[in-house]
Amino acid sequence: MKHHFGDFLDRDGDYWTVIPNRERYAYSIGEIPPGSKEITIITIGKDDGNWKRIFTLPNVVELTLHEPSKEQLDDISQLVNIKRLRITHARPKNIEFIATLVNVEELVLAGC
Repeated sequence: MKHHFGDFLDRDGDYWTVIPNRERYAYSIGEIPPGSKEITIITIGKDDGNWKRIFTLPNVVELTLHEPSKEQLDDISQLVNIKRLRITHARPKNIEFIATLVNVEELVLAGC
């Protein structure tokens, strides 16, 4: 079952560019081939077996982590080019894993 959350971002004036929450599943990592240069937006869930493929995608600027595992949260620190990050339904003890993500312009923590 897919969860559909309300999108309560104030989108007036085009400030937010992160895709609306209801559209995030269209960007599931699924069967995206490694190294795809045209991929810029990805959604990863805890059950995605091939989630590490994200590290081969050079142009990803937006990432949604839905119910991420601890390993997924820890490893996203490698994605220094991420500009938009959404994390949903996670219970991290701290947010130190985003300290190296210096290019993040938009951060959405939903159900965290």
